[in-house]
Amino acid sequence: MREVSAVLMRAPRAAVIRFGAVFAISMLLALGIASILRPDASGPTWRPSVTVQVIGHLWSWEFVVHRPSTDAVHTVGVFTLHLGDLVEFRVTSADVVHSFWLADYALKIDAVPDRETIAFLELNRAGEFLWRNAEFSGAGHDGMVATMRVVPA
Repeated sequence: MREVSAVLMRAPRAAVIRFGAVFAISMLLALGIASILRPDASGPTWRPSVTVQVIGHLWSWEFVVHRPSTDAVHTVGVFTLHLGDLVEFRVTSADVVHSFWLADYALKIDAVPDRETIAFLELNRAGEFLWRNAEFSGAGHDGMVATMRVVPA
């Protein structure tokens, strides 16, 4: 009697293990095929309407706003964008590591010398938003702020 019950106990366990293996393999296959058919699935599905180059300095932020078919606008400490803009930020540093932080949009971007960090943002609120340096960079760190103005288009 013991031998029969031991065999019966093993049968369901083996079926569960086989089902789990088949399920895992089929999911991996499906995800692999999906990534081949649509390789851009992890990136943005839209094109930015404006690109903002951001350069961190001891102790200020420099901005170069690029819009298609217009001249670039160069500013320090403040820059203006339009409500509804799809923005690509390209952030770097001219000296030490900084961190470009916009709390109102839950966006934090590292500014590292000789590297470019890219982030995307859709501007869905008008107003003035404060950018802060979230990486300690010396004695003037607390004054390293900038203002992003978002105005109706």
